[in-house]
Amino acid sequence: MNRLLKSIVLLSFLALSAFAEDASKVKFLGLDGGFIKFGGMTGGYRQFEVKVDYDPFHFVAKGLVSAGAQTEDLDINSDKVGVAVSYFDSPFTDSRGIEQMAAINEVIIMVEDEPAKTKDVKIELLAPANEPKGRTIFASVPGLLAAYAGSVSAGYRAEQEDGMITSALADPWSKDAKDKEIKAKAANALKERQLGDEREQASTKARQDSLAELKRAKAKKAAVVVAQPAPSVDAPEQEATPVVATANEEGSSVVPTRKGKKRAILTPTVEEEPEPAVTQATTEAANASKQGIMGTKDSRKKLGIGLAVVGGIFAAYGIIEHSGFNNKLNDMQAMEANPASIVANPGHYADLDNEKKGYETRRNLGLIMAVLCIGGSIVMFRF
Repeated sequence: MNRLLKSIVLLSFLALSAFAEDASKVKFLGLDGGFIKFGGMTGGYRQFEVKVDYDPFHFVAKGLVSAGAQTEDLDINSDKVGVAVSYFDSPFTDSRGIEQMAAINEVIIMVEDEPAKTKDVKIELLAPANEPKGRTIFASVPGLLAAYAGSVSAGYRAEQEDGMITSALADPWSKDAKDKEIKAKAANALKERQLGDEREQASTKARQDSLAELKRAKAKKAAVVVAQPAPSVDAPEQEATPVVATANEEGSSVVPTRKGKKRAILTPTVEEEPEPAVTQATTEAANASKQGIMGTKDSRKKLGIGLAVVGGIFAAYGIIEHSGFNNKLNDMQAMEANPASIVANPGHYADLDNEKKGYETRRNLGLIMAVLCIGGSIVMFRF
């Protein structure tokens, strides 16, 4: 057990040492002449500004540069100018979840593959590299540089750095290419969102068509129920048979009736039978005629009122969710008006899209339930 613990500690120490050694090694980023701007002359030097604002580098460097006789023409001969940015590989993750490099060490101006003289160079981090973590790493650069310089000889360091600078400038960042890359990413993100919207619209239409078909089926069924006559409590008609007029002993007569009629006209001398008494079965049959397919009229009315109230609540819920949906949609459209903001903050854009879809789903559910409940209440009142 002790050997295993010692092995784990040793491996951890070696891993940390390797990480620290890698972080203390200097690296170089190559930039083309599009990243540098030149100002006026000051004592044989020209003012310059190098600004990089693409992940994972966000900084601006300002200072003075001298390239001998070519100093005054540096802005004209930008194709002969390059920039090598020295930095330490000590990244951090910003608040958007994107890795950033903040340990910027030095900015070297190269003219025709030769380093120019620079002085009074000041480097400042830009957002999001200037978050607290980034500022802490940037402040540690002098210590990292001291550790790096003390770990190798000056000659070895110069030789190694010359090779890394040459390699970095062989494939430098291009400002135009970076801008096109950002626009392409923004266009792809917009296209993906549009495809998602189209899929969501198709799904919504399918749900709406299904709901409309369900409503038509219910309306058709309700129409069939209304068309059926209510059952009668009267005794079924019996077809009267023809009666032949005869005379009795008292001189009374029976008036013959036409075929298909059920009553005969008698003279006053003929006694009429008493009306049948109302029985319990007759009363129950009459009460049954007041009932619909869902129970008595009172019970249907109560159920209909309850469904109408619930439907109103669902409708209000759907309206509230629709308001939230519109807010998120407006926020997304504001970002789409500036595609660079989508690329700069894709996490926030994705969150807005997810929240919009959530509002839309809840809105559709609320409105569908409102239609079903209100439709059910109408059925209760009418049938």
